[in-house]
Amino acid sequence: MSERFAHVELGEHQTKRDGERTIVEDSDVFYYSNPRQDAWADEPDAWLFGYWQRAYFSSYRKILDIDPEKNRIQVDCNLAPGAGRRAEMVEGSGYQGINLLSELDVPGEWYLDRGTGLLYFWPPSPIKEAEVVVSMLEAPIIATESVSNIVFRGLTLEAGRQHGVVVKGGENVLLAGCVVRNMGCKGVNVEGGDFRLQGDSPVYGACLFEPLPLEKMGLYEDELRTNWPVDHPSGNYETAKWE
Repeated sequence: MSERFAHVELGEHQTKRDGERTIVEDSDVFYYSNPRQDAWADEPDAWLFGYWQRAYFSSYRKILDIDPEKNRIQVDCNLAPGAGRRAEMVEGSGYQGINLLSELDVPGEWYLDRGTGLLYFWPPSPIKEAEVVVSMLEAPIIATESVSNIVFRGLTLEAGRQHGVVVKGGENVLLAGCVVRNMGCKGVNVEGGDFRLQGDSPVYGACLFEPLPLEKMGLYEDELRTNWPVDHPSGNYETAKWE
């Protein structure tokens, strides 16, 4: 991945003000000025991680095309069919390139060649002394729907590519004294219902509110220590602490 965040440039697009933001509506194209990004045009499976709309919300976008002569990048905004919002670019939005072989230059980074199934990994420490895990689990480890009066206690949930725990509806669902870590998405995703986190052991999330080492995408350990006997009706339990 690229070590530093670049920033969306709007070029000569017609812009408008939206509160404190300068935006281009109905656009999946933006510009860059760092010549280092020219090399990304040769990458077969390049992605961007960025804070595209607001500084508190991040997402991934696949690069569709890079034109080094025009310093222009086109991305897949990944909007659902019939989405109520339109694609837009926001001036100054921070982003990083990921899954780029050309940017594999420091320990801890990795690159996946999906065509050959070959993983390039530069270990941050001697690999003989480490446990290396590559997850193939595409579903949440625990998922409940319209379930009530259930306790998950003293579990360690890790090494998944989706959310660690998904709770949809129901009442009195308790996650107590558990560890949820190294997940590809959110540690805990709650969609309605009555959900509780309780205990003094660490509960981990996997989606971040601030820039962290994204070469570890899907291998985060963001720590949230909880001691909440109260109800939390809905939400995503996540933090931004890296140790």
